[in-house]
Amino acid sequence: MRDRQLCAVTLAAASVPALLYLPRLGWVWATAAAAISALLLGLCGRRCAPGGLTEVIPAAFGRAGRAVLALVLLGGALLLGGAARALCAIYPESRGGPLTGLLLLLAAAYAAERGEETVLRSGAILFFFLTAVEAVILGFSAVQVRAAWLAPQTGRVPFAAMTAALSPMAVLYVRGGARRTGGWLAAGIGLCAAAALCAAGTLSPRVAGEEAFAVYTMAKSVSVFGVMERLEPVVSAALTAGGFCLLSVLCLANAKTARAIGWKRRSGIGNFLLGCTAYLAGTVLPEGVQALAAAICWGIVPLVTLWVASVKKLQKNQKNA
Repeated sequence: MRDRQLCAVTLAAASVPALLYLPRLGWVWATAAAAISALLLGLCGRRCAPGGLTEVIPAAFGRAGRAVLALVLLGGALLLGGAARALCAIYPESRGGPLTGLLLLLAAAYAAERGEETVLRSGAILFFFLTAVEAVILGFSAVQVRAAWLAPQTGRVPFAAMTAALSPMAVLYVRGGARRTGGWLAAGIGLCAAAALCAAGTLSPRVAGEEAFAVYTMAKSVSVFGVMERLEPVVSAALTAGGFCLLSVLCLANAKTARAIGWKRRSGIGNFLLGCTAYLAGTVLPEGVQALAAAICWGIVPLVTLWVASVKKLQKNQKNA
């Protein structure tokens, strides 16, 4: 049951990059980015301990494990603030400004402090809401797709999109060891591909690549049974639910990493303060810094950690043989 809940929360968190960022890349690059992330998540998840990477890192790196965990916590805080900052864009026509991201961060930090069970249960419930909303948005958008606009396009890949594509990997710091994840990973790839296809086929590849929030713009032209409807609030509501799941997973990962280092105080306040600090730092740091942090925390560290752990396990088995 908990494995299914974790997969549902991960897919809900993956809806944020799928709807907010990846459509900028065009459907070919968006699908490729999602496929790479899903492949890494599947491979690493199968080889990770049930308690997540926070259990594997100390065993793999020994005395250096605490330094690696500190690096992961620093990167996780930066990515938490970056995610909260990105979620401020989900209501483009409002005047909320940073309030949207900070309120979601506060709710996510509170949920993570209540424990993993709270995050998994609330995320699993939101997953069903997200599934219904995304089915409506993408289903009615697909009817209006123009086949001539679906030709593969090439262009610059923004750093933010590269960072966002790896965000589901954060779940490895929460839990690992799940086996039957193929269907969930395929669903994540399908969601990214469908959102990018609908955005490009409805708006044109050029417009979709230039829009900051292409799916929101796409929703303005969607008609339901021949009648124009205002589906933009539905898109924003979907990303509010998905954003809560994403921030909750990041807060939970940061809390587990901090406990592995030795932090025993309340994690909710710490997560919120770290996120706010990183949120403000994002105003002066270049976009590439966040992309580098994502590559290290969600790409390099999991792969290197599990490789070192497997080598040590093999050497131990050979010694005992």
